[in-house]
Parts: sequence; structure tokens; C-alpha cells
Amino acid sequence: MSIINVDSISDAAGTGSPSFPNGISGNGSALTSLTSANLTGALPAIDGSALTSLTSGNLTGALPAISGAALTGIAAGGFQFISSIDITNDVQAVFTGFDAAKYDSYKFVYSNVIPATDNTALDMQFSEDGGSTWATGASDYTYLRVGYVGDPAWVYNTTTTTKIRLNNYGIGSAAGEDGISGYMDIHGPHLAKRTMITSAHVGIGANVGKAIGGLSWGRRNSAVATNAVRFFFAAGNLESGTITMYGMVNS
Repeated sequence: MSIINVDSISDAAGTGSPSFPNGISGNGSALTSLTSANLTGALPAIDGSALTSLTSGNLTGALPAISGAALTGIAAGGFQFISSIDITNDVQAVFTGFDAAKYDSYKFVYSNVIPATDNTALDMQFSEDGGSTWATGASDYTYLRVGYVGDPAWVYNTTTTTKIRLNNYGIGSAAGEDGISGYMDIHGPHLAKRTMITSAHVGIGANVGKAIGGLSWGRRNSAVATNAVRFFFAAGNLESGTITMYGMVNS
């Protein structure tokens, strides 16, 4: 083995950089103190499996594309955001982001949904064709409600009707009446079975200062898959508030 130690290498004339027509090979594992001024051009592909102690100060610029196939410690499943509607005097709030390949069930969270008309109720209906048509028949749904209306007084109701009602007492829209908040879960709507929901709510009733709260359960009476849902008030428009849709990831 030959070892050559030199301070510098130049061309034959001693005035320029040399050329190496046969190339140079070697092991750079012992290279140290390479400053940025001595590194120009594109680097070859580098195996970063043994890189350690990379501080944020040494990482600048855009990273190349990275495959996450080998990433570990990332939990699967859970709820995933799909869409959100900020209400501004709307007739209805329609959600169509159903995807049976990704989600088994869905959660809708509604926050301070206020009606334009005082003393009304929040209702919902299903669609099987992406919202082109809606199930509105007189016996399309059955629901059960139970709740508290602040006097105190419990209310209970079950009925078969054109929609599922999500609250048990009239929602107020006057000053100081901040609507209704809560959530609704839809279970397995992609299955050709009776789509079912569970929900809970809290809010302020049609009389200032009167708390309302309760639970609601409902189902569609036809065994068909559902892929859209809409929310609306029994009377008047949706004045304000936010409704957000999440999907429960199935794998």
C-alpha cells in the first residue's frame, strides 16, 4: 500500500487545478473540518442511517422528499377532520364527506348554533345519493329524546316522523341566548342497514337564562347506506355557529 502526503496539487504548469482522467476513489470516513466554502456543487446520494447529533442549527433549507414507510411510533386510527361549516344565515348545513374506504363512523360537533327564529328545534335528515335527494317521508325516521329544561322538569318523547330531532326544548335566538352546542355520532352509515345516531346537547332555551340539556337517539327506518347528512331548524334559518365533521379511521 502506498501513502502520499502532499500540501497541494496543481497542473503541470503549476498555475491551475490538476485533472484526473481516471478519477479518484477513496474512503472519506475520516474527513473532518470541511467548511461550506470548500463544498460546492451537488453532493452524491448519502446514506443517513448512521447520522447522529444533527441540531436544528445545522439543518436549513428545504428537505428532500422523504418516505414515511419506515416511521414507527405513529398511532393509527382515531378521529380525522373532514370538513367544517361556519354558518351565516343558511337554510341548511350539508355534509357529503363520507368515505367508506376510510371511515366506519362519524362525529359531528356543533358549537353555539343559533336559530334565526326564536323557540325552535335542530333537526337532521339523511341522503343516500350524496345530497341530491333527502329522505323526508312521514315514517322515514324514529327518534327518542330525553332531557332537562331547567325548572327543573324532565321531558321525554319518542316518535316516527320526517326527521330526527336533536334537542328536547325550544332553542332561543334573543340577546343572551347563545344557541345549542353538542355532538352527534353516526354509526356505520356505509352499511345497507338502518343508519343510527346518538347525540348529546347543552344550550340556552327560548327563555333567557333557562338551561337546556339532553340526549337524543334516532335511526333511519330503511335499510340503506347513507352518504350525506343535513342539519336545519324546524322553523327559519341557521343564523350562526359552527358544525364540524370528523371521521373515525377504520385502519
